[in-house]
Amino acid sequence: MKFIHAADLHLDSPMRGLERYEGAPIEALRQATRRALQNLVDFALREEVQLVVIAGDIYDVDWKDYNTGQFFNQQMTRLVKQNIPVVMVRGNHDAKNVITRSLRLPADVYDLSTKKAETIKFDGLGVAVHGRGYHEREVKIDLASSYPDAEPGMFNIGILHTALNGRPPHGEYAPCTLDTLINKGYDYWALGHVHQREIVNENPWIIFPGNLQGRNVRETGPKGATIVSVIDGHVSQVSHQDFDVVRWAICTVDLQDTNDMDSALDQLIDQLESMADNTQQKLVAVRLILTGETDIHDVLMQDMERCIHDIRAAVCEKCETIWLEKVIISTQPRTDINALRKRDDAIGSMLREIKRLSDQPDQLEEFMPAFSALARKLPNEYYELPDALNLTDPVTLARLVKEAERYLLTKLRQDNS
Repeated sequence: MKFIHAADLHLDSPMRGLERYEGAPIEALRQATRRALQNLVDFALREEVQLVVIAGDIYDVDWKDYNTGQFFNQQMTRLVKQNIPVVMVRGNHDAKNVITRSLRLPADVYDLSTKKAETIKFDGLGVAVHGRGYHEREVKIDLASSYPDAEPGMFNIGILHTALNGRPPHGEYAPCTLDTLINKGYDYWALGHVHQREIVNENPWIIFPGNLQGRNVRETGPKGATIVSVIDGHVSQVSHQDFDVVRWAICTVDLQDTNDMDSALDQLIDQLESMADNTQQKLVAVRLILTGETDIHDVLMQDMERCIHDIRAAVCEKCETIWLEKVIISTQPRTDINALRKRDDAIGSMLREIKRLSDQPDQLEEFMPAFSALARKLPNEYYELPDALNLTDPVTLARLVKEAERYLLTKLRQDNS
């Protein structure tokens, strides 16, 4: 028996803020979650799997219209027509009180109860699937402890949308311990909610498959689902299968040995082309970060907008499958900063204080009340953006302090030139 364990489809995720990115392939990005699900269904049909389990967050938010639900039903119908049943639970994004619209699911697509844990048995497969969905978006209780005992003589699968004992930055929903899951006696736990693939345990198998399609630069790398083979009631093979159509990535290019913009462009193009070669012609959304002490730092900083435009133009010409989500210039001038810190003036004092704060993030605690007050004033929509800053995190604040140092050094060099 072979089954697919998927989670966190987030169909029709709005991917807020795309319009502010220059040249963004908006339609391709917004269709990516649908195309990833189509890839999963194509694979299931081609490989003749016997079961699909989906561990929550099929949707992302309440549907704008019925098209989102209709698309999901169409894909599920493709499966059940080939005698592939689907068992799913609702997660925090598609809780009973969050998705206000509804469509009748196709036969053999089982949406498990949101009131109590229930079991679906497939006698022909020798499989029992246990699970419970979310009735409310924020579930703070341990759901797993109320799951039924394993069915004797069957391969037992538990479906649970959870953060276990905590997986930042994900919400701490349906918290439970590893021991709770192991002691249920199930053969496989199909988890959801955490967007990074993780094998939590191997005996029994307890897995987060990650989300089906990355949605922003915080969700980098291959995305897809877990394929599980079972022989004589025991897991014989577990593997990851890519289903994403857009790959998010961060590319850091060190320009330390670069003397001019032409050689800088050649270097970053080489790295981006190498990255594209490893993604099987997928669209790759890249955040490009330029680093290093380099002779062209002043050129980059003095006319940053033009330099970024030149970089985008070169990438567009040379790398057809890459879109630059953002270009961050984090280079440093070739300056003896240690000598500057020793100066007995305001500049030396400022640089020494910046070093102290960046080296010891805990020293920023005295500023935390002011930043926390600012964070509370920001709208909720801000925190859904991929670039959202956690203003209550000392490490984030230390990074901002370091960026301030870089900016001030550049201004100092300009003023003295």
